[in-house]
Amino acid sequence: MWTLNKFLCFDLEAGGKFLAWFGMISCIVLIPVVIWELIYFPSMPCDDFMKLVDTFVKKYTDKMGLIECDDIKEAFVNLLLITLVSYCCIFVAYFLLLRGIVKKSHKLVLPVIVFVIIFLITHASVLIFVLVVDGPCHCYFFVEVFAVIVGIYIFLTLYSLYVKYRDENGGNGGNIQYNK
Repeated sequence: MWTLNKFLCFDLEAGGKFLAWFGMISCIVLIPVVIWELIYFPSMPCDDFMKLVDTFVKKYTDKMGLIECDDIKEAFVNLLLITLVSYCCIFVAYFLLLRGIVKKSHKLVLPVIVFVIIFLITHASVLIFVLVVDGPCHCYFFVEVFAVIVGIYIFLTLYSLYVKYRDENGGNGGNIQYNK
């Protein structure tokens, strides 16, 4: 597989630190937003909530037929709970990436690589969905293409960092092996 020697114009460690700090700060900003949404949206009156839903997903809800407000609220709350847990896990993974860079341990880089792979699968699926439903001229299509391209570059950067540390440590994650 391809490996990179640099992240943009910086070395891999600096790029990994940038990704780790950016990811952790993003999670710190987004977690309170999701918590606020979990508190605010379920208590919102159904008429206001349905207007909000229609504003964003009218095109798709028209194809699904009549759906009750409480069902949509329940699905929305479940989605927010999944998002909250995901952000917490992603924060931990980026923290482990930062520790892995400091300790030069390839095993601590792996959790972020797994999340980037999940990110790529999710955005590739959304890209296909948008392409089928809206066609290639819709703005979401271009956003998803950009997300997939950036995700592939981040994956290659983290994978290169993983391979570098694995090769430096002889594949043992930085643990010292004592001879008897």
